[in-house]
Amino acid sequence: MSVEIRALSSDELPQLMDQLSYAFVNNSRLAERGPDDDPPILPEWSTCAIVDGRLATSFAAFPFRVRLNGRSTAMAGITMVSTNPEFRRRGLLRSVMTQALAEERDRGQAIAILWASMGAIYQRFGFGSATTHVSYDADRTQLAFNSGERSPGRVQLMPLAEARPILQAVYKEFATPRNLLIQRAGGMWDVRLRETPGHRNYFGVYFDEADVPSGYVQFQLTTEQVDRGPDQVLTVSDLIGLDAQAYRGIWEFLAAHDLVYRVRWDRVPEDDAAPLLLQEPRQLGRRTRDGVWMRVTDVESALAQRRYGDSGVLTLAVRDELCPWNSGVFAIDAGGDEAAVTRATSSTDADLTVDAASLAVLLSGHRSATQLARAGLIDATGPAALRIADRLFATDYAPWCADGF
Repeated sequence: MSVEIRALSSDELPQLMDQLSYAFVNNSRLAERGPDDDPPILPEWSTCAIVDGRLATSFAAFPFRVRLNGRSTAMAGITMVSTNPEFRRRGLLRSVMTQALAEERDRGQAIAILWASMGAIYQRFGFGSATTHVSYDADRTQLAFNSGERSPGRVQLMPLAEARPILQAVYKEFATPRNLLIQRAGGMWDVRLRETPGHRNYFGVYFDEADVPSGYVQFQLTTEQVDRGPDQVLTVSDLIGLDAQAYRGIWEFLAAHDLVYRVRWDRVPEDDAAPLLLQEPRQLGRRTRDGVWMRVTDVESALAQRRYGDSGVLTLAVRDELCPWNSGVFAIDAGGDEAAVTRATSSTDADLTVDAASLAVLLSGHRSATQLARAGLIDATGPAALRIADRLFATDYAPWCADGF
């Protein structure tokens, strides 16, 4: 058996798309695909296992820029991971993952992120939970605010050509201080705004009292068969408010759709304000599960790129079997916005000892050092070390990724 771990050629990309269609049950035939269905990656973004000339395991990574507690950071957005069942249980994905993580480190992508089809697959490769996936399935008739005045602005429906530059500008301002939002390039906006058969996009832009756009909602309207009453479903695909008035105004706009009986929103921020504002927050139908998973490919670089929540000094001992170059002791001297990170000698006593997965959870700000210690996932020299770590790794916003990839 001949095994190659390498990037695909342009001629091999159709094999990739065919395998992904099989793995993730996309039943459209290759011959029926249009130009919008061309492979969304460049060949050099792939790392695949080829067995006897056939594609066995696929893997690709988008070269993203992502906000990490307000700091623009290069990250690999891992996607298109699959193994043909004919070739499973042979360690091919481990071989691909090991090489790909090293390549990402060499490209300056100190952090990798992904949406997992199964968390168990990626935890064994050192990925840690970095966000909570939240979704709403709300009763539209129960979207009443508990107190306060109506928003003073207005929401105006706009065609895509007029709305797009506003959406991009508002999103950029919104995303800049946040944590794990992707900096959307033009191609990413193209995909997000593209309509699919039977699903038309609508764009509502919120204008404040000074007629300045400060929020927007992108949504679709469909119908479902119900016994009586309104039968429409409003599905939110993007909702951004730069301030409390814009946020409230958008929800008031959604609630004014009298023929809608359900409002659904996937990929809601974990710290979204709606449960705090509504009279009946349980009517949001809030559900949670694991969201984005994170993997550190270069510990020293990743720690240095992060913006910290306070000033302080902390040493971390990292254990990483899959990426042995990450194993060692690292000293962090944080000054809030900036931090100096150095690799210490192996004999240095560390304040915290973490594995690759726990480091990712801590780095993302998804859970605190104290929470991880209580779960038995990290070791600390004592409560004082945990308090320092909690302050340093605190984030201004809960980690949230609004885009699938």
